Amino acid sequence: MNVYRYPSNLLLWFGVGGGGLAWFTEFFSGLYFTWAQCNQPDGRTELAMRSWQTGLAAGGAVVGIAGFLVCLRIYLQTHNFGDVAGEERRGDGHPPPLGRVHFLAVCGMLVNLTAIAIMVMVAVAAPQLAFCQQST
Repeated sequence: MNVYRYPSNLLLWFGVGGGGLAWFTEFFSGLYFTWAQCNQPDGRTELAMRSWQTGLAAGGAVVGIAGFLVCLRIYLQTHNFGDVAGEERRGDGHPPPLGRVHFLAVCGMLVNLTAIAIMVMVAVAAPQLAFCQQST
């Protein structure tokens, strides 16, 4: 019989949602800074919008990488763990089912990689864009 220590729910959900939540925060903060910069009344001080966007994207990418590493660790612990499907079918498994933990780890790795890629693109592209350019 294999002995397995289940990850905490908080750790598992950080791994699944950490990168996506960091991207969400970075995206809406970037929108706020853009609106504050481009819709400002006369006389308001200017924000260092490029620095803020780059910093938020870099910080978000760090959170995404941490979430990815958590999911990778959980995935490696659960990917080759005996007859998990048979144990769960027989009712011998432990809550939460190990298959669900494994599935969430895979989903978390994919979500975090996507969020990291988006945040890296923002960190690279934001400093190169023109401020408040209106389309015609």
